[in-house]
Amino acid sequence: MKKYIFIGLAAMVAMTGFFVRFVSLNRQYPSPRVNVAAMGQPLPAGGYKVTLNRLALEDGSAVQELLPGYVAAYTEDNKIYPAEKEKLLMAELTVEKTSASAQALDLTTLAFEAGAWSSHFDAELFMSQNPKLQGLLLDMEVGEPVVLKLPVVLLEDAFTRPQWKDIGQMDFSVVWSAYPEKYLFTR
Repeated sequence: MKKYIFIGLAAMVAMTGFFVRFVSLNRQYPSPRVNVAAMGQPLPAGGYKVTLNRLALEDGSAVQELLPGYVAAYTEDNKIYPAEKEKLLMAELTVEKTSASAQALDLTTLAFEAGAWSSHFDAELFMSQNPKLQGLLLDMEVGEPVVLKLPVVLLEDAFTRPQWKDIGQMDFSVVWSAYPEKYLFTR
């Protein structure tokens, strides 16, 4: 009997400790505030003004048009992943620095989302489409607009059959996370 009482008390202490820690962490690090802008609508974001100009889903053949010879993935038997099982998601953003005190923009915080799915842009394709960039830290002059092209290759194997069949209907968005703010750019 004493054994069951001890186990019950230990479980209550553990659950209380978990609850206290959960509440403490959520007070210290609350969920980010989400700021949403539709395509074409500028959004002030941390000393920058960011506008989503374009967000389009294209066939896998568009990848080779962007960067001939580029291989996004290989199959399990080490063959080049077929272009007909790929899609290219391409976003175009205009970024303008609005504050002299704003830090350089970390481009690694830009990503794509659609429901539970998320992915960063494809770095090799990104650099090929933005040849003026010297890295993934964008330091600009105030008032200077920069147009960024963000490509990501979507592979059929990364989605369920029903998702892939309806991939053109998914609500893709571009996300810039700068905790405690999250900026969401939608079509």
